[in-house]
Amino acid sequence: MLLQSTGVELDHWPWAPGESPYQLKGLNYRGHLDWTTAHFPGGREGMCQLLAPDMAAYLSQPFLASSYYDLYPLCVAGRAMAPVMNLRFLDFVRMRSRWQAEVDVKQIYRMLLRIVSSERVAQLMPKQIQQAFNFGEAKMQVVDKGHASGTMAGMPLAIFPWWGAVVETYVTHVLEMAGAQRPHVSIRRGPDGDRRSEVPVVTVEIDVFFLSA
Repeated sequence: MLLQSTGVELDHWPWAPGESPYQLKGLNYRGHLDWTTAHFPGGREGMCQLLAPDMAAYLSQPFLASSYYDLYPLCVAGRAMAPVMNLRFLDFVRMRSRWQAEVDVKQIYRMLLRIVSSERVAQLMPKQIQQAFNFGEAKMQVVDKGHASGTMAGMPLAIFPWWGAVVETYVTHVLEMAGAQRPHVSIRRGPDGDRRSEVPVVTVEIDVFFLSA
């Protein structure tokens, strides 16, 4: 069953844009802004008109591909943009993630998908995605033919639905492009994490399935 959320969890974030310790690489912001310029009504200006001034200002800065930036404004932008596209919040996130997977396979992963097994792709991709973030640790292992399983610790609960929608869609689509049959990614909230954190954090449980020849 796919994750569902209206994004209400984001309303309880305690940091202003740019102040959160939870960050991701600017390459991901650049991908979002490339899509926005090409496909969103009004482009970047149309997006910024939907946001509070501090959010719009943060998203209007230049983003360096390898530098880290506050993750929260990207999540908030997706929530604001979804109704314009007649989509629910996480359906918008999934649409964007599918587009990004297609771009990344063409530019980054094409050769990898030619030389490794689908099981190895299923094991690698959640960990590869997590390398874009400055928090959490993804651990994945091949369980059997057509099944990889693992966890991601240290996930802020408010970010969990957004992150889960990204991973379930991105990994599924990369596996499809790798030739895997009927891939399915299960993302579930696991045990609570460190209670000393300024926001609730959890461990995420991940299973990746597909038909294996």
